[in-house]
Amino acid sequence: MPRSNTTRDFPSNWKLLKHILALYRDVNLVLREINESHSINPSVATILMRIINQLRAISMLRETVSMYFLAYLHLNIFLSEDSLRDIQQLKRFLVTVQNALEKIIASNGKLMVLHRKDATISLRHSAVSLFVPDGFDALIPSYKYIPGTTPVILTAPHAAPPQSDTFTGRLALLVAKRTSSHALISTIPRFISDPNRMLGRIWPFRRILEKLIDENKIRLIIDLHSSNNAKENSVEIGTWYGFSILRKHLNMLLDTLEENNITYTINSRFTGGDITFYHSNIPFVSAIQLEISGGQDRKSLLKIAHSLVEFIRRFNGVRKNGGIR
Repeated sequence: MPRSNTTRDFPSNWKLLKHILALYRDVNLVLREINESHSINPSVATILMRIINQLRAISMLRETVSMYFLAYLHLNIFLSEDSLRDIQQLKRFLVTVQNALEKIIASNGKLMVLHRKDATISLRHSAVSLFVPDGFDALIPSYKYIPGTTPVILTAPHAAPPQSDTFTGRLALLVAKRTSSHALISTIPRFISDPNRMLGRIWPFRRILEKLIDENKIRLIIDLHSSNNAKENSVEIGTWYGFSILRKHLNMLLDTLEENNITYTINSRFTGGDITFYHSNIPFVSAIQLEISGGQDRKSLLKIAHSLVEFIRRFNGVRKNGGIR
């Protein structure tokens, strides 16, 4: 009998399946109760205790199972007495867990979050260390940050040569300047650290991104990439199979691209990397990956930049005023 591929297969543990289904059921029950009563009544408290116990139980399962679950769940999720007293914080926690569980279910039981180039991670021999020493960011800053005033951030994780996604850094700067958005641009090569991979989460680029999202109440992430070769469509949009962005926001982007005669495709070759997957948290934070086709001349790139400016202004409810020079 052939051996199964343990790096791709869903951990064959009935306890994990049981907890995932129970968690999803209980999270939806609590959200429904809170939305109806707008309070934490005894019924809600009972279900919350079940959720907490289920999360604890998952953390005690064998290493492969626990690491699999953590690949989908934000590491900054926690419950405290203060969060239990605050309805909004509690709802945010529950929706985040709900999103994580839906991503597990949508993955068809395989860790294909790194769908691009069929890359996967072996959880049995994981090289991830969650310990980050003091001063790590200062020693290897690895990014350039441009502050903004709107709840939008443009990221260019592959802007540094060699093997860079050409023009993505300049595009992020241009659009951020025109829209007062935030921009985060990588300054080290991807062969040292690829910020768009699960293993990149412990590096400064990803940790500062998570901090910026929280401190600036970011509502939209636009992750910029480029392909080496010219393709049929100018832009390939990745929304992690629709789980990373609200449909109304995606429609807003599509309308803008169509108005500017920019061809696009959605979730075809590029469904979104780990930045889109991990940092999206519907309905609080939408995220999209934009893969811009190579071979674009300056006029075409400016048209794409103009479309992104219009999209961000519509997202922020700002009227159109002028173009890009």
